[in-house]
Amino acid sequence: MAPWKNMAPWKTLTASLLLTLPLLNCSSKPKFTPAHDDLLGRMQAKKQKLNDKGILAEVALGESKNLQTAIDKAELEARARLARSMESKNSSLQKAFQEEVGREYSEHFSQAVKNVADDLLRGTTLVETPFEQNGEGVYRVCGLMVMDGDLYAKALANELEADKAMRDRFRASKAYKELNDEIRAFEEWKKSESAPAAQGS
Repeated sequence: MAPWKNMAPWKTLTASLLLTLPLLNCSSKPKFTPAHDDLLGRMQAKKQKLNDKGILAEVALGESKNLQTAIDKAELEARARLARSMESKNSSLQKAFQEEVGREYSEHFSQAVKNVADDLLRGTTLVETPFEQNGEGVYRVCGLMVMDGDLYAKALANELEADKAMRDRFRASKAYKELNDEIRAFEEWKKSESAPAAQGS
């Protein structure tokens, strides 16, 4: 005999409510329409490939019932994440430079790198913004933001232009070679990204 057969009516009602509550809880959350592919996973994979080549890239999500607002949220979060990544990159660059040339130029170089990072981060934008929408009309944007290595190197060169001795030392350093390797990787990525469009035109 089923255990609830001997229960008082109020106990049966309580048991029924307890059983249905989890179901109500689950159904109350709007589901996003299944995407043709995993947007976040795809963007994370792209980011990882770029990072492996030394290119700074970050991924972030933004949600809103307004598509542009969702894009803006993703952009703000991606920029904040990119700022943290750039801080780590700059720290490594400064350390490598200081180890080669000593502390003589360290402070000036550190300030130059910081100025460049601040300027470039303000100008960064999302390079990809795939999105999906749920039944409640909420957009979820997955944004990919990539730091332009070429712009970074040119901006740093401009910052160092005033101090010829430090500029020359930097150009002769291992840190400079590593930066150029990253620029080449970034340029190759840009070409590969634009290749399909060029073939289709």
